[in-house]
Amino acid sequence: MEFRLSLPEFQTPEDLGHALASWVVRKGSDRVLDPAMGTGALLRSVLGRYDSLGIRRGASRIYGIEINPSRARAAAKILRGQRGARPHLFAGDFLLDGFAIDGTNGFDGVICNPPFVRWQEIPSEYRRLLNEKGGWASGSRKSGLAGLHVFFVRKAFEYARPGGRLAFILPSTTFAASYAAPMKHFLKERATIVALLAMDPTLEVFPGVMTSISLLLIEKRSPPKAHRSLIAKLTQVPSPQDLRKMLRGSVIDRTMRALRPLQTKLAVSANWTNLATRQSLCQSVLAPLGSIAHVRRGIATGCNAFFTLSYNAVEELGLPHHSVRRFVPGLRQVGYEVSPEDIELAESAGEKTHLFYLQPEQETIPAIRSYIDFGAATGVPDGYLTSHRAKWYRLERRKSAPILFTYMTRTRPRFLHNTSDALYLNNLIGIHPIRRMSQPDLMAFLAILNSDHVLRRLLAIGRGYAGGLLKVEPGDLSKLFVPDPAQLNKKDVGKLADSFRRLALLARVGRAAEGLSELNGLVKKHID
Repeated sequence: MEFRLSLPEFQTPEDLGHALASWVVRKGSDRVLDPAMGTGALLRSVLGRYDSLGIRRGASRIYGIEINPSRARAAAKILRGQRGARPHLFAGDFLLDGFAIDGTNGFDGVICNPPFVRWQEIPSEYRRLLNEKGGWASGSRKSGLAGLHVFFVRKAFEYARPGGRLAFILPSTTFAASYAAPMKHFLKERATIVALLAMDPTLEVFPGVMTSISLLLIEKRSPPKAHRSLIAKLTQVPSPQDLRKMLRGSVIDRTMRALRPLQTKLAVSANWTNLATRQSLCQSVLAPLGSIAHVRRGIATGCNAFFTLSYNAVEELGLPHHSVRRFVPGLRQVGYEVSPEDIELAESAGEKTHLFYLQPEQETIPAIRSYIDFGAATGVPDGYLTSHRAKWYRLERRKSAPILFTYMTRTRPRFLHNTSDALYLNNLIGIHPIRRMSQPDLMAFLAILNSDHVLRRLLAIGRGYAGGLLKVEPGDLSKLFVPDPAQLNKKDVGKLADSFRRLALLARVGRAAEGLSELNGLVKKHID
């Protein structure tokens, strides 16, 4: 339980809370539960909904539970001070101690923005307890990847009365990941899926946090055979009026994309949020990135402490220069390019920039043999990756990539021009063009890849984690449809190439936003 106390709170924006509350609360007598209330943002929206229905003491109809006692106290102070009535608020762990709330009669509505925590970040003991509580635990054991938010959906469903409405804010990747198959099967068979609304990935719903979210609206009743679920992509947070219009079948603006498939036809294996945003294969200018370039994760050493070295360490150990290769170090100071000068600057600052990367014939050189023996004596060969190599000290062979991708980031993901000839580790993905690209073509390709046009697709396929972390796997990146620079005329290529060069220069002086704005204007004009 302790690990959840330290999780950051991402308060639901007021406009989004109002929209969800307007749907969840149908009449003044409804009882509503928020099982992850934080400081009470969503419950404040519920109170606003009661106000609009003319209910003066609506606070007595709201229930909330929050694991962090200080946040629970803050919620109690805010909510209790309104309308004179006392809400029913508890400090506790809903997933493990849900019985603390009297849910025997069921709630008319559930509204929830659960914490986005991936399975790997959940301590093993807490995982065990979650599995013991049932729900979708069998699916979790099978895949080992179920995020904490998935458990909230299942547990909250138990507390709704038959016919009750439930609204969740979830990572869009929930409906793509394999671990969600048990959840999707359950929802398809046991609930009426009213709507699944994917917010445009470039829309910053939570200020300062780059994550792609979807709104799940369901009712606790078996779906009618002819029921059609609304699946849509939205480019703006809907107002209560907009949400009502959408659910009645109206399109709220020209950028909204929607479809209404039969719920019985929804495939559990499909990415449901992608149904309304699926890229058309008939657009000749678009192609899977994997058809334009090889997409490869960087070298995994298995023990960076041994395999990565500073220049001074290489000299002190007496390692021959041909037994090491430069690699791209941390990218804290780099904008959109990695040059030889960047590597040298990091090297002069004492950073590790050299990789122990020997060839077979070098193993008998005394200094190299001595370093290998040192690694063996300190247990390096016992690691998982090193123990699975034919020779634990020989890393996989890899070439430098002209384009590097920051596939795991809390800020805007970037495609970097690598002119340093340095190798890259598994904190980066390398993009190796299949056909030889001229310098203008490569620069134009980098402009395209760093545009909002591609960012929207990236955020749709990436996986969002706690703290706003975004991760895009190499396999997903290979399937990403992007504009193919080979389909552009030379004039457009030249303009796009110039826009990337300018972006790289402006990023060096802290003006990346200016460069991106100009670049996006060109991409929109010539490609969108």
